[in-house]
Amino acid sequence: MGKDKRTHFWASYADLMTSLFFLMVVLFIISIVELEQIDATPLEVKELKAERDSLLNLNSRMVLRQKQYSEELDSMRYLANATQAHIDKINEINDATKNLDQNYFVYDSINKKHKLNFVVRFKIDDDQIYNIPKVEREKLLSVGQELVRFIHSAAENTPEVQYLLVIEGQASKDGIDKMDYNYDLSYRRARNLKKFWDNNNIHFDRDNCEVLISGSGDGRLSGTGLMRELEEKANQRFLIHILPKPGQIQ
Repeated sequence: MGKDKRTHFWASYADLMTSLFFLMVVLFIISIVELEQIDATPLEVKELKAERDSLLNLNSRMVLRQKQYSEELDSMRYLANATQAHIDKINEINDATKNLDQNYFVYDSINKKHKLNFVVRFKIDDDQIYNIPKVEREKLLSVGQELVRFIHSAAENTPEVQYLLVIEGQASKDGIDKMDYNYDLSYRRARNLKKFWDNNNIHFDRDNCEVLISGSGDGRLSGTGLMRELEEKANQRFLIHILPKPGQIQ
């Protein structure tokens, strides 16, 4: 709003200065006419007419510049409106990921990530999906189906947007000498979840969804404690990240 007020001020100021300059030219011409009616020498009249012509020429240039300025101002306003439209569209796309079924996902607004809305815990050193209780495995199938539904829906609503689906495995911090092992373990957990979905005919459209399998281990190399639970046992789990990749926004 502040920028708009300043913009309107300068546009009005330019119009005012152009009008005042034109008024000055008119008064100057009137002065020449009056001088011709009195005892002014031909040389004085000639010099004043030359000054008049110079001022008229300058006025023409000012009018042209004012027109160019107005066109530039209109262009700036158009770009500002277009930029805001793009920002609104990007926010709409980002907010769309929050519409995942809350029976299976909970959205962390601070870290801008999703995590499962139910407990899926591996045993220590285990990465096999089929060692997870059947009830939890069935929920994992529903999670995969919900992700497919979301991706398909997003493709219909915003076909210009692609998505990056990150399946992140985690591991508990249970020994200083196991840090490297825990990173491998967390990756295998994420990889096996993707295989589990594939084996149950849950596939993501490759045209608008890229799947990335990752493992964040026990978090010691990340340098932060983001998206980790205080109870280490609770970190034997998955995280799901859905990141929009906007293309050319119309």
